[in-house]
Amino acid sequence: MEKITIYSSFKNFDIQLEAPSICPICGNSMAPKFIYSKIDGSSQSGFILDGFHGLCYNAPLIYKCTHNDCGKYYLLNCIINTYSSADHFVSWESNHYQPPVNIKFSDEITNMSPEFVTTYTQAFKAEKWELDNISGMGYRRSLEFLVKDYLSEIETPKNKKGEEYSKEDIYQMSLSSAIKLLPSQDLIDISKASAWLGNDESHTFKKWEEFDVSTLKEFIDSTVAFINFKIKALNASKNIIHAND
Repeated sequence: MEKITIYSSFKNFDIQLEAPSICPICGNSMAPKFIYSKIDGSSQSGFILDGFHGLCYNAPLIYKCTHNDCGKYYLLNCIINTYSSADHFVSWESNHYQPPVNIKFSDEITNMSPEFVTTYTQAFKAEKWELDNISGMGYRRSLEFLVKDYLSEIETPKNKKGEEYSKEDIYQMSLSSAIKLLPSQDLIDISKASAWLGNDESHTFKKWEEFDVSTLKEFIDSTVAFINFKIKALNASKNIIHAND
């Protein structure tokens, strides 16, 4: 807890509070540094809040992020209460800062499927910003890019006539049909489970209530890891092992 002073034209408020430890600009954890606060208006600017005696006020507080990679100033809003010469912190007001969300995928995945990386990142942002009703659908769409780009860019499967599917052919397939073309049963199973949970996130009635977006994300991350390994193994075989034959 920290004791701060909030100034105004009619009195000074001495408040004990603990500021959130996550910077709303950079998203890093740190110990915020209080800079200054002043309430604009008169004593009549206060309002009655259920459960509290006396008047409450909205107060803006300026803080500075102390993380080495940031150091920026930001504003937090809170409600304070004053009653019988005692001042109290009531609650923090929600703010609309949106800290950056940075996800790093390997160069192999990024080069193979940039649309997967873009879509997954957007879904991750939606999840972090508590847009829970749409993040699952975003993850499901990212999976489709991942699977279809892997097939068209790396595996190039063939149809019953022995002809390679074009990228356009693969993109026009349903996701379930594309998954069946994957070269490994383990990869098929984890991709299929990811697709089922992703579809579940787009329906009004959930079939698998025991699983949520975090499980879907774990399955997709496992699919990414599997594909990343396959690409690295293929590159090693092409560039190193065969070079020494």
